[in-house]
Amino acid sequence: ALRSSVDRRAKKIARFKRQRAAESKLLEIKERKERRGRSTKAAALSSPVETEEDDVLDDDGEEEREAWLTTISLGLCKAFDLLEMLKKEEEILSAVKEKQLQDGEREFSQAILDERTKKVETWHRDAAARAHHTKPAAPITCATFAQDVIEGRAKVSQAHEHEHQPLIFGPASLVGRNPTTEREKIAAQVFQPHYRLPTMSIEEAGLTEMNMMNEWQERNVKLMEEANSSWYKDTPKSRPGEDDEEDDDDAAQDKARAWD
Repeated sequence: ALRSSVDRRAKKIARFKRQRAAESKLLEIKERKERRGRSTKAAALSSPVETEEDDVLDDDGEEEREAWLTTISLGLCKAFDLLEMLKKEEEILSAVKEKQLQDGEREFSQAILDERTKKVETWHRDAAARAHHTKPAAPITCATFAQDVIEGRAKVSQAHEHEHQPLIFGPASLVGRNPTTEREKIAAQVFQPHYRLPTMSIEEAGLTEMNMMNEWQERNVKLMEEANSSWYKDTPKSRPGEDDEEDDDDAAQDKARAWD
């Protein structure tokens, strides 16, 4: 077995080298043809004398033959690689099929599929009939609680009892089993991302901003009502004593001017 694996590896390496050599040769032939085409075009433009085309045709024929042979060699290398891959895939599928037969699994027949389809249709009809008489559940506004409901760790009816828990990142061996002990939680927190995690979901942030906007609008309405009220528009009335004080000030100013 070891000798066969070594031989197989040596053949694969040799085939890979031939494939690379063929690709390089095809690229070289392509570049050679492009250079010859450019030189022929330049010569035709520079000298009006017609050149002999027999040698050019012979060179083109040899290059075309060499290119086709190299292309065939490259295709053979790729075909052998694909054949080996198909053989390995066939072995894997055969092993999987044998494993399924050993475990007692079998493919679903059309009768089993029809039975399951009937069960699903019956369940949908019953759910549609119950929907007319039952109250729909409140919308879920927490992404973490929605994930818990989907994965079966919580029920929709427990929405008011749910406490928001931050998402825990890490390997499935630590996070997938929902760590409960302090040691498991600390081990799971080792694999946290370098950036700060959000403290609320997008829905909760939207509700908070909406409440802030409602409060701001209510406060602006109150300020506008106060600005348009009568006590703000009325001018303040002067008291009786203030008029006498103003008259005394005018008389004192007149007396001072007379002395001047």
